Amino acid sequence: MDYAVTFDLWNTLIWERHHDQVANRLSANMGRVLTAAGYGIEKDQLSGIIEECRQMVMARQVKEGLDILPEEQLYWILGRVGLAPTGRVVKELLEYYTSVRDRGEILIMEGAEAVLEVLARKYRLALICNTGRTPGRVIRPWLAAAGLSKYLQVLTFSNELGIAKPNPDIFFQTLEKLGAVPERAAHIGDDPRTDVKGARSAGMVPIWFNSRQREDAPPEARQVQHLDRLAGLLKSIWDY
Repeated sequence: MDYAVTFDLWNTLIWERHHDQVANRLSANMGRVLTAAGYGIEKDQLSGIIEECRQMVMARQVKEGLDILPEEQLYWILGRVGLAPTGRVVKELLEYYTSVRDRGEILIMEGAEAVLEVLARKYRLALICNTGRTPGRVIRPWLAAAGLSKYLQVLTFSNELGIAKPNPDIFFQTLEKLGAVPERAAHIGDDPRTDVKGARSAGMVPIWFNSRQREDAPPEARQVQHLDRLAGLLKSIWDY
């Protein structure tokens, strides 16, 4: 049985610059669509509710290991502002909601492609991503354009399964597709609540990607602060 390594996406393999600008653009674009359709809504109110929805999604993922689909998020937001548009308006809103991030605002984490290239020669590699409002159908082209997906044999997105890290099932399903077992697998990610806790609960080796050099290390988790240290750490864990 081969050894396997699974990766988190956000703030591990890629990161987003100009987060505030993206959030402002989303509320402005959605507000413009609603106003054009005859629905009045203040931008600040809509912006606050979008952020409230983001926090709700994250809390459900962390506490219950379950996901809320982008379509469900959108209807929740519209319900909170007392609106019920249908048809073309909803379709246009959903497109803005799921695709607001410009590809130019998504950057590859330093060392990501190099470490994937090195590890792919020795291990089976996969991605396990909690998607939030950006679903797998949007992320896949990003990964292909960045040259990262060719190293990843399995791409797992929470919106496509309805479950999310730290739910161990999302790790189990990914490993099964990889042809790997938890005892011979490691997972690396930046969030102790989802990546470290989830990998540990699945029986994998949890590795905390501590790129911000925080001092509150989760107990019993190995860590790296740079991706170029990952290959060496894995070799020390699986010295074979």
